[in-house]
Amino acid sequence: MGLFVNGLQPGDPRTVRFFRSDSAPPAAFAPLYNSPNPAVNDQFGEVRLACDSQAGAVFLMPNGSIGEVRAYRQDGSPLWRTIVTDFQANTILDRPQGYEVTLNAAGVNSGLSLTFVASIGLVAQIAYRSAAALKAGDTSIATIYTLILDPKTGQLRDGGQGVPRIAAAQGSLVMIIQDDPAPRVEVRRVAPR
Repeated sequence: MGLFVNGLQPGDPRTVRFFRSDSAPPAAFAPLYNSPNPAVNDQFGEVRLACDSQAGAVFLMPNGSIGEVRAYRQDGSPLWRTIVTDFQANTILDRPQGYEVTLNAAGVNSGLSLTFVASIGLVAQIAYRSAAALKAGDTSIATIYTLILDPKTGQLRDGGQGVPRIAAAQGSLVMIIQDDPAPRVEVRRVAPR
């Protein structure tokens, strides 16, 4: 298909660039937020990407601030958008001279990983960190929520807690990362329930 990358040019709210293998100019798409302040666009524009090369689709999930997963065709036209309910985020006030962040008393969620696993679907993992831990400077993840989405429609197929962080997938094999207490990497085969 080519190469999809997450990266902004200053002042440009589009979050994804698609570099085709035929050396055509890169396509830019998937705006999440359009601010005159490039620093705000940078913060909102950090996303996790996953691809389904057979379907010609690219999926994205913001790292923070917005709880959603989106799917696009490789030309940048949208396929679907799924909102993550109960997503906790800090409040960001966008002002011409800068921005102001108010910490959420309930803690914050962030996009942890987004992986297309051919045998089960699109796996979106969302981290939760408590406000108390963040104030204390503890950046460890308290809870990981895992959502398995239908890659064609964005509909929730399954979800819950207890699944370790998925770092990568190929076919039905997934690479997981666990902290116990040092990081440990394992490769496991997954199958639909």
